[in-house]
Amino acid sequence: MEIFVPVFNQMIYLVALIAIGFLLVRIGNLPKDASRVLARLTTILFCPALIISNFMDYFTVDKLGERFTTMLSSTVILLIMAIPCIVIAKVVYKKDAFLRKIATYGLMSSNFGYMGLAVMEGAFPDVFAEYTVFIIPHYIQIYAFLIPMLLIPGKDGDEKFSIKSLGGRLLNPLLIAMLVGMVIGITGIGYVLPLSVKKIFSGLGGCMSPMAMLLSGMILAGCSLKNVLKSWHLYFISFVRLIAIPIVAIAVLALLPKGEILTREFIICVVCAAAMPLGMNAIVIPSGYGNDSPDAAGMTLISHLFSVATIPLMFSLMNIWVL
Repeated sequence: MEIFVPVFNQMIYLVALIAIGFLLVRIGNLPKDASRVLARLTTILFCPALIISNFMDYFTVDKLGERFTTMLSSTVILLIMAIPCIVIAKVVYKKDAFLRKIATYGLMSSNFGYMGLAVMEGAFPDVFAEYTVFIIPHYIQIYAFLIPMLLIPGKDGDEKFSIKSLGGRLLNPLLIAMLVGMVIGITGIGYVLPLSVKKIFSGLGGCMSPMAMLLSGMILAGCSLKNVLKSWHLYFISFVRLIAIPIVAIAVLALLPKGEILTREFIICVVCAAAMPLGMNAIVIPSGYGNDSPDAAGMTLISHLFSVATIPLMFSLMNIWVL
């Protein structure tokens, strides 16, 4: 129950926002380009502010020094996961390169931030500080690699990755925001910044998740919801993200000997990040660059709905098999 309540509360909030976005479009109260403007604002303002705020708070000498082993172990886990996630996405979406990239991103990057932090704060407050360091490599992975390589087109709009398009992909507001946040955090500048400046970053960053859900509803409203939600691909990707990946993680943790690294706190961090639904950047970033994807919105919606049941289940398996 202690895990179900924070997950359920977050889910009700997110689904309500999706429904609001959906209804606003269907009843005709928004201009035609509303979703594009909202996506662009989220990409160049809300998401960068959230990144700077997170790295300002978590990427500090004290936190990195205390939990360097945790961050290093998290990095190793991400590298191990990469190949099977890429292969699965390629098999599921053989003929659609764009959706293959969306699926690859969704499998490799869960909603470890918004949903994961809520679960940790509600169910495992004693592990919350450990988790904030554990997910730093996840943030670096998505903003330095996954988003530029998978979700952002090159300067000429080309979806295919090439050395020529690398500069346009890397010079994006998200990666720049991450680097700025790293500098602020590691140098300690964040400690001397006025409270008003910190509130600007945290306030704008707090808009990221609500805007992503509103955008999901708006994108779904512009297509045949029935056709989107009957695609087996969406359910299979959600199954892998919500059940297969966390079960494999729990099984591996159960086989490994407990010790200095494999502590209770570290195990909870691994299971939490592995059990979360698809990351919401898969909707926001492509839309911000002119690629609205009903399939990406449907994939995210389905995985978040099912996560109400699967997240408590995965933590129950963790308690039975590992702890």
